[in-house]
Amino acid sequence: MSYAERMGRMAWALTVAVLACVPSACLSLGATDSDDPKLDAGTDGPILIDGAWPDGAGGAAGLGGGGAGGGSSSDGSSSGGSSSGGSSSGGGSSGGGGTSGGDGGQVCQSSDDCDDFNACTKDTCPTGVCVHTQIPVTDGNACTIDGCNPASGISHTPIDCADTNDCTVDSCDPASGCKHTQYPAEQVCGDLCPSGKYVYGQSCSSSCAGDCFATGYNSVSCRVVCGNSFTTCSNYCPAGYQASAATCPGTCKIGCYAKLCTKT
Repeated sequence: MSYAERMGRMAWALTVAVLACVPSACLSLGATDSDDPKLDAGTDGPILIDGAWPDGAGGAAGLGGGGAGGGSSSDGSSSGGSSSGGSSSGGGSSGGGGTSGGDGGQVCQSSDDCDDFNACTKDTCPTGVCVHTQIPVTDGNACTIDGCNPASGISHTPIDCADTNDCTVDSCDPASGCKHTQYPAEQVCGDLCPSGKYVYGQSCSSSCAGDCFATGYNSVSCRVVCGNSFTTCSNYCPAGYQASAATCPGTCKIGCYAKLCTKT
């Protein structure tokens, strides 16, 4: 090759190099500041060394055929642009996790999709999102304790109306609740009460035979033996009670032998 041909080719190569130069990545012929000349861009961009760009420099400068990276959008997502020749594709991120149904509920097509396996809720799908509504458990009965177990469902447990008072009849009214009624007195003709009861009072009754003049009574009022103590018109106390003298109460008539009976 002649000298003229060699000079022509060198001029052509220099022209191509100048045309390939871009403002952001021109070849730097000046001094560098870093210890590694391959990584120092100087003031005019990275340096082409041994016919190759330093790692990543070509792609960062947009040279060597590289394309643009991904741009992020206003909703938090980004689309990545792929490129060849040294540039990497842009990474996109999602705009944040959303909850199913928009309000924290499960998306559904029918109520069959909404079973939460809780026997205390009614599961429905009114607007495409599951709704779990607590089932009312009140039965309107004052004698029950109303509740619900997620596994077994609603329950109405009878309340215990026992008041530990053996002188009352314990019962329950669905409208008002527990009642504690004293045992009613029983009227008996004569002067003795049935077993388990004591003479509470004496009176003269037209429905009973016998002369009331001598004793002042022909019938007795009997009450259930209960409580820690009571006064009887009789001269003795039932089993389990100790007798002591007592004044004759107004319920007892002439000739009474009133006794105060105290539980032993």
